Amino acid sequence: VMAAAKEHAARVILASSIVVYADALNRDECDEDHPHGNPLGVYSWSKQTQEKEARAYAQANDVDLVVIRPANVIGPRCGPWVDAIVDQLKTGLPSLLGDGKQNAGLVCLDNLVALFILAGSSPEAPGRIYNGCDGLDVTWGQYFEQLAAMVGASKPKSIPRWISVA
Repeated sequence: VMAAAKEHAARVILASSIVVYADALNRDECDEDHPHGNPLGVYSWSKQTQEKEARAYAQANDVDLVVIRPANVIGPRCGPWVDAIVDQLKTGLPSLLGDGKQNAGLVCLDNLVALFILAGSSPEAPGRIYNGCDGLDVTWGQYFEQLAAMVGASKPKSIPRWISVA
């Protein structure tokens, strides 16, 4: 993709993820200038590596690159943050880890699409990184409760976070 972009003087929009911040997500406010954190698994490591490789190639080969780091995407057919949570809520089993008071970092699918369009068309975008997050003050607990109410499930139950990593 990068070589073809160079050959055709096209812009590359790299779909990364906020997981590049890894362990920093739980302790810091991670704006676009925040460095990558310590990977929490293969997915965050692979997204960090993807970004590093793409940015190095773009710089060495004069390719217009824009990196977009989506947060937790919600909307129609958004499997992990809508469908999977709804399925879990319907079981009545615990679905929340911890107290649910952490910001959910949500981004509406329509807003994320608009960000990709702007990244592809704005003359200021090349070389920049954009976090795709709506900036809503919604916790995981509030989000799970709203989803449960929408689908007629009971109020979400939680388990202590330490159990999930034991």
